[in-house]
Amino acid sequence: MELNQNVKEKKKWIKVIRNITLSIIAVFLLLLVSGFVYDTIASMTTKKNYPAPGELVNVGENTIHLQIKGNGEQIVVLEAASGAGVIDWFDLPEQLSKNATVVTYDRAGYGWSGESKTDRTAENIVEDLRSALKEKGLEGPYVLVGSSIGGMYTRAFAKEYPSEVAGMVLLDARTEDMTLLTKGIFEKNKLDPILPGQPSPAVTSFLAKIGLFRILGPSIAVTEDYKERNLGEIQMNVTYRPKFFRVLFNEAEKLSNVGDAIRNQSLGDIPLTVISHGISLAEDAAKVGLSKEDGQEMEEIWQEQQKKLLSLSSNSKHVIAQNSGHLIHQYEPELIVEEVKAVLDNLE
Repeated sequence: MELNQNVKEKKKWIKVIRNITLSIIAVFLLLLVSGFVYDTIASMTTKKNYPAPGELVNVGENTIHLQIKGNGEQIVVLEAASGAGVIDWFDLPEQLSKNATVVTYDRAGYGWSGESKTDRTAENIVEDLRSALKEKGLEGPYVLVGSSIGGMYTRAFAKEYPSEVAGMVLLDARTEDMTLLTKGIFEKNKLDPILPGQPSPAVTSFLAKIGLFRILGPSIAVTEDYKERNLGEIQMNVTYRPKFFRVLFNEAEKLSNVGDAIRNQSLGDIPLTVISHGISLAEDAAKVGLSKEDGQEMEEIWQEQQKKLLSLSSNSKHVIAQNSGHLIHQYEPELIVEEVKAVLDNLE
């Protein structure tokens, strides 16, 4: 009799636990569905609420968002850092447009550009940009300005079409050997050498699809700089969409391809200005899981690579942005305006 009572009691608790588990699963699924619906509706209203400031240009399989400011005879093309696009240049294009026609754009998958339909190899990125420029009647030669990984893409453009590049300004540009030189530092800390500390594209795309970035983004992803310029909402609704995270990782996967494309490059004697950050990034190492010592080693390698960039042209110049971290245009835009203008003057 007591045995039967124990069996009944056990079955009762199993049923309670099962019901609780099913309830938790049901709530979780409801939240997921609600998130998907929320993000779908928000995505549908994005085009209306946040219209592209520039123009959408079809270039083969991709659609590129291109913004043109000014009407000067000389053309300056800005190539953004990893994960960055038109909005991330802040006021720099407007300032530069006083001296030239200035072009900014969102690489395929970023910002207002369409989903990237092609791998982010050096060749594909260069062709997207060049085709968009030609489509809008903007013929070279160009002065190319590249920030971080964007510096590698500008160099790839110059390697493929040297006669179309009149000058270049590299803003704390990544080099083709940086990954190889720092790979051991990241590996001993069990970190990805390209995107350390980042979750997989599958995870980030999923979080974006259920609207988590739209909901939590303003508190976890938007910096004061963007809030002050009223760009936070654009970041959440235009930038941080699933296509952004997919292309971000695809660019990282193809970084070795870009490095190979520009290795052993020579820019001849075109005006080249290398602007490097002046505020050490060693302290930032902790943010991705590295020690201060590892961060200092990374900093020394980076600065040494910056100096090596000078050998690309026989007409090169090195400038240290004393008050800047990595993204120099967000710290000292006036310095960039001055140096780009110097390159333009050199061409007259």
